Amino acid sequence: MISGIGSAPVAVDEFSQMIGLLYDASLDPQQWQPALMRIRDLFSANYATLILRPPSAEDLGLLIVASETTVEYYFPDYLASPFTGMPCDEVVTVEDILSISEWRHHAYYQTWCAPHHVFHVLAVDIRTPDHAVFPFRITRAEAGAHFTQKDRERLKQLLPHLRRALHFSTQLDRSESLRALYVQALGLLAVAAITFDKAGRILQMNSTAEQLIKAGDGLKLSGGYLEAHYPADNRILQAAIRKSVARLDTAKPKINETLSVTRPSGKVALGLVLQCV
Repeated sequence: MISGIGSAPVAVDEFSQMIGLLYDASLDPQQWQPALMRIRDLFSANYATLILRPPSAEDLGLLIVASETTVEYYFPDYLASPFTGMPCDEVVTVEDILSISEWRHHAYYQTWCAPHHVFHVLAVDIRTPDHAVFPFRITRAEAGAHFTQKDRERLKQLLPHLRRALHFSTQLDRSESLRALYVQALGLLAVAAITFDKAGRILQMNSTAEQLIKAGDGLKLSGGYLEAHYPADNRILQAAIRKSVARLDTAKPKINETLSVTRPSGKVALGLVLQCV
């Protein structure tokens, strides 16, 4: 037996299976979800979240989350998180950064964590050999147990394997792997994500985009090309597509284009993220 997570010991074969899932994920991005679900279960958590690219003003970011239920998952203000800018590879909890009273009154907790039943947080920013940094978070509801020193040690045991899996994933067929991860992860968000080629032809989209197009609720296809329902939105959409295509042939960073699409159904406008590859 491997020393327990919390009070429960972990069998060697169970731990080995979890490590195997991580290395499967390094070769196949579709396997990140089951790997994170196994980690979530082993820590008796409600979420295990791997942030592949933090959100910013220009980018909705890229993350994979394993949760107990399907929820609308988003960051209202990532930079406001007290876990931003931590020393890499150092495992911390809320209590290492804030007092419980300060945490309860923190704007990030009240805006994001409380509505999603996140109270206890075990956090680490994983640095890979190529100096990329991937924030990783394991959380429990307030009714759950505090993360203990044993929990910290278990996560430290996982870190070398998470680091290698992330490094392999970004090195092996980097562009295709990240594109697949991008669409898979954004499938968990209340946004439509679409990748297209230099000719404007759609290559891949998440389920939200598929549903909007199928319902004709804000987006549609015309001759195989993407259009918005309303002329004003469509002008903005086509300009964003042209901008994204033009950026491919320059040395400028490949920033995703983001915009809002009005829905004829009257439902709240949803975000649209465009990526040209």
